[in-house]
Amino acid sequence: MRQKGLLLEGLPLFVNAFLNAYIINASKYALDKYYDSETLGIFNVLYMMAFVVNMFASFVLKPIISVLAEKYVKQDISGFVKLVVRQIVVILLVTSVCIAGAWLLGVPVLGFLFGVDLTNYKGALCVVLISGGFTALYQLLQYGIIIMRHQYSTFVCCGLTVVLTYLVTPVLTKRYAVMGASASYTISIGFMSALFLGFFIYHLQKDRKQMKHRD
Repeated sequence: MRQKGLLLEGLPLFVNAFLNAYIINASKYALDKYYDSETLGIFNVLYMMAFVVNMFASFVLKPIISVLAEKYVKQDISGFVKLVVRQIVVILLVTSVCIAGAWLLGVPVLGFLFGVDLTNYKGALCVVLISGGFTALYQLLQYGIIIMRHQYSTFVCCGLTVVLTYLVTPVLTKRYAVMGASASYTISIGFMSALFLGFFIYHLQKDRKQMKHRD
C-alpha cells in the first residue's frame, strides 16, 4: 500500500515530464513543418541560449531546495517565502544581465561560434532569453508546490499550457518564422509560470491558515 501511495504521489510529475517535452519542442516541430532546415538550425542556435539563464539560476536554486523543505516542515513559512523571493530576484537579475549581454554581443558572438548569420535575429534572441527566465521561475515555483505536497496542481499547469501551446505555436510560427517560434515558446512558458505562481500563492495561503488553525 505504501508503494502504491508513492506511485500515485509521483504520477503527476511523471506525466509532466512528457507534457514538458512537448511544450519545449513544439516550436521546433512547427518550424520543421513550415520551413527548411536552415531556418530550424538558426532557431536551435538561439534556443540554446534559453538554458543559459536557467543554468545560472540553478546554481543558486539547487543548494537551497533542502533548506526550503526544512523550513516548510518546521512551519517557518516566513523563512520559506523569503528564500523563494530571494531566488526570484536572482532569476530577474540573471535574466536581465543575459538579455543586456545578448543585445550587445550575442549576435556577433553566436554567429562567429556557429558560422551563421544572425544579424536579423537580435530581437528573437532576447525573446528566447526571456523564456529562459520564465523557465527558471516556473521550476522554482514547482519545487515550492511539491514541497507543500500539492503536486497535482503542477499537472493542471502543464496540461493547460499544452493546450495553449498546441493552439498558438503553429499559428505564430507559420506567420513569423523564427520570431514566431521564439515568441510562441516564450508565451507558453510565461503562461505556465503565471499558473504556477497562482497555485503557489493559493496553496501557501491555504496551508498557512491550516497551520494557524492547528496551533
